[in-house]
Amino acid sequence: MRQRFSRGSIAVAFLTTLAVTALAQSSPAQPVTVGPQRELFVDSHLIDSLNGARLELHPPRPAGSAVVFDKPWEGIYCAYATVIKDAEKYRLYYRGHPGGGDDGSEIETTCYAESDDGIVWTKPNLGLFEVLGTKDNNVVLVTWRELGKLMPPTP
Repeated sequence: MRQRFSRGSIAVAFLTTLAVTALAQSSPAQPVTVGPQRELFVDSHLIDSLNGARLELHPPRPAGSAVVFDKPWEGIYCAYATVIKDAEKYRLYYRGHPGGGDDGSEIETTCYAESDDGIVWTKPNLGLFEVLGTKDNNVVLVTWRELGKLMPPTP
């Protein structure tokens, strides 16, 4: 029985053969320098062989909430969380929106939380700005016209 090959499949086979030949004739790969940083083994970039082992990516599992946004000055519209590792401390900055509405409105706050391990977070009472009648909050920046007069919009 005679097989027929399309010009495209012949071209792919030819190019594959050229690529394999070129790789076989090239000089052996140089070792990858691995410094003191952590490396994630998710592909074969740093792994030469896996004799009796395999790479397995485990699915995520629920571990609960890291930070609960439950304060009146945070509102239910917290967003744009940014974590910065500063020496031994993790610092979390996030946008609170006590009144709801569009981004860039006059009643947004920027709040702060911190952690020693990136897992357990605390929201320190900074006392920097009066928001909704109290300075007992973790607000580090406010964006409203009359500082300290933040009130939810009236319907």
